[in-house]
Amino acid sequence: MTTLAAAAREQDALLEQHLARHVAHEHNVFAALNTAYLRDGVLVSIAKNQTYAAPVHVLFVATQKEVAAYPRCLVVSESGSECTVIEDYVSLTDDAYLTNAVTEIVVADGARVRHVRLQRESLGAFHIAHCTVNLEKDASYIANAVTLGARISRYSLDALQNGEGAEMKIDGLALISGASSPTRIR
Repeated sequence: MTTLAAAAREQDALLEQHLARHVAHEHNVFAALNTAYLRDGVLVSIAKNQTYAAPVHVLFVATQKEVAAYPRCLVVSESGSECTVIEDYVSLTDDAYLTNAVTEIVVADGARVRHVRLQRESLGAFHIAHCTVNLEKDASYIANAVTLGARISRYSLDALQNGEGAEMKIDGLALISGASSPTRIR
């Protein structure tokens, strides 16, 4: 795991091939804003046939009120690799702020990625997030999303199965509380 800024110096070809190449920002204003304000972020790169026994924990911490943050995460899992990535959003303030996050995940031939996404931001937060996953031949992606905070929270997940035998499992949990009027889930 490294920052995108460090990866630009060390793994420029990997970034050029994958960063901002998978999310459809042309039709998603929030993804377009995240891409426009992209200054840095996180790269998780798992080499061919490499297995990470311990999860990779990526922690995004909101520290200021009345600001907008644009976290970016790129996960590239090469052929035959296996890992668990925990993408975690927390807050040190109870005030209003905006998190506009984008995650791009590439799962190459025969690779396996388990993605645990935790959104534990303050009840005053606005959390908008988008994730795009590209699965190649015989790739496996398991997603677990847990949403526990924010005044407004939206998470969009797009998956592209680009090869035979690719499989995907998605589970999610949202804890909704404190609403002054009935909440509708669609």
